[in-house]
Amino acid sequence: MVALGLEKGGKGSLRELVTTVRAFARFRPFEIERPDDGAFEVITIRHAAKWKILGTALKASLRGLGPQPS
Repeated sequence: MVALGLEKGGKGSLRELVTTVRAFARFRPFEIERPDDGAFEVITIRHAAKWKILGTALKASLRGLGPQPS
């Protein structure tokens, strides 16, 4: 969702930040049937409040999530 928003929203740090926040605010959880398609890395987290998901996303972008099961 964020990647599509960035394509439409234009370039620039402020625009990218606004687009990311907007996409996060509109995000609704969904289930993934096949978490590994070989094209990109997918992490799974248990259902949680949006603020907890935001905390996980910030941790992932700043420090990483450490070793993940595969």
